[in-house]
Amino acid sequence: LPKKTEYVYCSTSQQVADAIRDMVVRGAPAIGITAAYGMAIAQINMENIEDAYECLLRSRPTASNLRWAIEKIKGEVDKLSFAKNLHREDISLNRRLGENGAPLLNGGVLTVCNTG
Repeated sequence: LPKKTEYVYCSTSQQVADAIRDMVVRGAPAIGITAAYGMAIAQINMENIEDAYECLLRSRPTASNLRWAIEKIKGEVDKLSFAKNLHREDISLNRRLGENGAPLLNGGVLTVCNTG
């Protein structure tokens, strides 16, 4: 897994939900961001937003980041801009986390669950 990068292209919210459910997307933050993009795709395609919301929510019902992201984006007028901003914010937070934590590492790293 860590030595392979694979891109999966989705053109409907259902395809996004399938990717989340089938664990194509791994890591809580990545799941939330992907769900937000799923809502943006739904808006672009003029899908029923409520149906897209429910479909995405069912894709991984225990994923708190997923629920958080689609709850936040649901009322947004420009869902694509919102999803992009959420994505940029997550990248920034992860970089800051790495910069602050790197000096504390002495000889090894153990990753646990929420490594996105």
